[in-house]
Amino acid sequence: EGRTDARLRSIVEDQMASEPPPCHLVVLLHGIDGYPTELLNVEKQLEAYRNAQGHKLFIPFAPDCYVGKTHNGVEECGRAVSAALREFLQGCQDHKPGVVTQISFVCHSLGGLIGRFVIGDLASETSASGAAKILGLQPVSFVTTSSPHLGLRRPFGVPLPEAVTVPVSGLVVGNTGRDIFGLQADGIVRRLAAEDKFTSPLALFRSRRMYALETGDHVIPVERSLLLSARTIRNKVAAPTSLLDGSLTIWELAASATIQEQELAEPWAAKLEALGWSKVMVQMHSIKWWLPTGHVKISANQKDGFFGDREGSCVMQDVVCHLAQQSS
Repeated sequence: EGRTDARLRSIVEDQMASEPPPCHLVVLLHGIDGYPTELLNVEKQLEAYRNAQGHKLFIPFAPDCYVGKTHNGVEECGRAVSAALREFLQGCQDHKPGVVTQISFVCHSLGGLIGRFVIGDLASETSASGAAKILGLQPVSFVTTSSPHLGLRRPFGVPLPEAVTVPVSGLVVGNTGRDIFGLQADGIVRRLAAEDKFTSPLALFRSRRMYALETGDHVIPVERSLLLSARTIRNKVAAPTSLLDGSLTIWELAASATIQEQELAEPWAAKLEALGWSKVMVQMHSIKWWLPTGHVKISANQKDGFFGDREGSCVMQDVVCHLAQQSS
């Protein structure tokens, strides 16, 4: 029995004698070469919020089904998560029918693409009441941090031709590299952005929210995470919020009713952008430009217990506050 499964069993059994409050399932998806424990900070903050509220609201689910398989491609990872999520929710039903009513996703890096595949794979047509749901649950929030929604064209910022980057990335990170750098029309990155199978379920969520580092992320450039060109992002920056004695700055980009094609980082992203997203740009002033740590610091990555820090934890606290606001 997994760590999250054991927690769910404890939660449900505690509530068997009374009417349980509606529970909100939060699916946590890690990135390439990752582990579920990398998002442990989010789990802890969800638990802290639940304890502060005096009732059990959030159930974190961090599947380990694609650990060691993140080089196998977005689709294979996504199908593994879909199967694990179905099994997990069946366990919920077996313990206490109706205990889980809502679902959200918090996805870091490659997890954002995997999550978008999963909701397309799982979305049901309608519930008995006629309301569109995912696995019978109300979709609440879909949140990503430093996710390559538009794939990548320049590995680590190096301007190489696609004829070079695709085969080389395939050698390094397998099918996932081919997925992320192979931006042909029938590739998975463009299909996720263009096909109704994937965009329509994403539209069911009450909110869609993106976080990205302004600078210091040497893996995923800000425009690939926020869909917009660098110039457009600069024009949409709202008043900054300074946190942690000035060591962390957060900007929420001003939303626009319409986005012109030339404002997008990729013209084919228009349908994905049109779904409506809240977008947050983050600057961590402790990040040194020459250190490749920004990509993991934004999610307070707990890998090997090394990268977790107060700046990333503060960003994840903003994520949890957003989930709480949307779930009410």
